[in-house]
Amino acid sequence: MSAGPGTDPGDAHGIGRRDLVKLLAAAGVAAAAGSAVAAAPASAAGLSPLDLHFTEVQKYRPFAVLSPFVNLDDAFTADTGARYDVLQPSPGETTGHLAVGDGRLSVGADRPFYSLLCSPTAQDAAYSTVVVDVESMIGDAAGQDSVFAGLVQDERNYVLGWYNNAAKAVGIDVMADGVLTGRSVTAASFTAPFRFSFQYTGNTGVVIADTGAGWDIVVWDAGVAGLLDLRLDGAAPRYRNAFGLRGDAGTISLGRVQAGYSGRTGLRDPNLVVEDGGAPYIRDGKLYLTATAAGTNGFVSSHTAVFTLDLADWTQLAEVGKVFVHRDGRVLGDHSARLVADPAGSGFHTYACTFGDGDVHPGAASVVYAPPQGDLLTGVHVVQGATRALDGIDASVVHLADGWYAAYRAQAGPTVARAVTPDFAGATVLGGNDDGGVYHEGTKLQRVGGQWYMLSGSEQDFRVYDMAAATVGTLDAPTGSPGWCAQPLLTPVPDGEGTRWLLITFNDVQYPGCDGSMGEFRVQSAGRTPGWEFGSDAGSGT
Repeated sequence: MSAGPGTDPGDAHGIGRRDLVKLLAAAGVAAAAGSAVAAAPASAAGLSPLDLHFTEVQKYRPFAVLSPFVNLDDAFTADTGARYDVLQPSPGETTGHLAVGDGRLSVGADRPFYSLLCSPTAQDAAYSTVVVDVESMIGDAAGQDSVFAGLVQDERNYVLGWYNNAAKAVGIDVMADGVLTGRSVTAASFTAPFRFSFQYTGNTGVVIADTGAGWDIVVWDAGVAGLLDLRLDGAAPRYRNAFGLRGDAGTISLGRVQAGYSGRTGLRDPNLVVEDGGAPYIRDGKLYLTATAAGTNGFVSSHTAVFTLDLADWTQLAEVGKVFVHRDGRVLGDHSARLVADPAGSGFHTYACTFGDGDVHPGAASVVYAPPQGDLLTGVHVVQGATRALDGIDASVVHLADGWYAAYRAQAGPTVARAVTPDFAGATVLGGNDDGGVYHEGTKLQRVGGQWYMLSGSEQDFRVYDMAAATVGTLDAPTGSPGWCAQPLLTPVPDGEGTRWLLITFNDVQYPGCDGSMGEFRVQSAGRTPGWEFGSDAGSGT
């Protein structure tokens, strides 16, 4: 395995999360003192986060090359050749003879051929994957014995990953306005049958292959967007899912093609979906949460996905939605989205960290807000009207009786703010905490024993604060990898007539062959306490 060239402004090789925070502008809101939280229901009164003692019960990597949101799936059981536009990007070569049916698509000729087959399908955001199952190749060609997968507008504009069996190499071709640029040519050798995939995620092109032992990241290249940026307004839908076959002479055959929105190499930044009042959003025994679906190359290649966690089986984490953000002339995979149910029932408020264009605006991360736009929990959505809300990252927002509250990682440290409106215009800072100079992130708001608290994570601990950001203590829970800022997503879930407490987090274990691909999904449990935490109204934050 080999990693491709280039670095991401939002990974360990460029500007990391703590560096982005240091570069934030000072918050433009006034500071004020906080006060105690309203009384708890009798069943939970007196319980504190410090009373909870967590043990890890599950840890796994929810890897997927392709998400459930598939726009093209053709196993060639019938003659589907008419579905595809056949392009010929190389003058002087024939398109060859196309045969489709009985579980196979073949292209062949007795002279050099190149067929690029474009489907009518595309994605609305630049987070796409095309997978081809290669059944057979020519085998004795001297120049071209190649398969391609990628995104195509026309013969003068495309981005394709390729494998040439004659040259024993993979690479990425970017054609922009008729100018062809070859990228990241890397030695590789695959024996048919094998699976071959190309991903375009954010600013990064990725070639991935499975020769029978699982998916291998063969090459990634963060320079692709500099030649062809599909995040720009209207670009992604113009580039159709496509695949190609090219040879000196002979026949190349495929058994299946699939395409749609990209999956993930791992998960990071888990965040709850919450009801109005702050209770976790649970339907049919499943907890709804968001997480950053990690790409192969750090922040810019990642995006927000929506998941359900089966509360009867913590290994059953299912992706059910994706949320992209339209802002600043691009459709972006911003991170760590918090979705809050609107009290009027018009959908979900969205709060997301602006890492989706970290290569374009390095060091300028903040939290943007988008108003409710219907049900964002299932399917793929691009939210509109995003505006800057908070000078920080990792927002956790709740709507309580006396206003809107946010915990976020500001320049000075974990911070709590309150506002009258969900966009946090004119917000008042209730307190901030620099944690004695120890970096903490992954700020979360959670109610325990009827009181609301802020939590954050560092390399050393999970810290607990009151709603004025004063330190209360540390959570009794393993943080995971040494030197890694884990994030404490604490949540109650109903368990009979009581409450079970879960702590959902992740680690920095990388997927082989790529960088910034953390991590493994981790579930910790503190057991059961009497009464349902949200058995009464959510109370107020002050």
